[in-house]
Amino acid sequence: MVAYLPPRPGVDEVEQRKRPQEEAGKPELVKDVKYKLTYGVGNTQQTLPTNYDVYRQVVKTYAQKTPLELTLGINDDSVEKAEPVSK
Repeated sequence: MVAYLPPRPGVDEVEQRKRPQEEAGKPELVKDVKYKLTYGVGNTQQTLPTNYDVYRQVVKTYAQKTPLELTLGINDDSVEKAEPVSK
């Protein structure tokens, strides 16, 4: 997956966007990424937070339509591991 940055806005564009109580500053790139995984069990879907490694494992196996076994965290509030189901 390749991420492309949008073009930097010009001074006129930044000044048009600002509100009277705001001051235009240097544009910053937000680097905080939150990974989430949505999976289904029966007729229900669940979305839980996960980490980069689990997210990448899911992305790799998604195209192959390989079923995954998910390991959930404490209180089932996150996805800690995703492993291909062995046949």
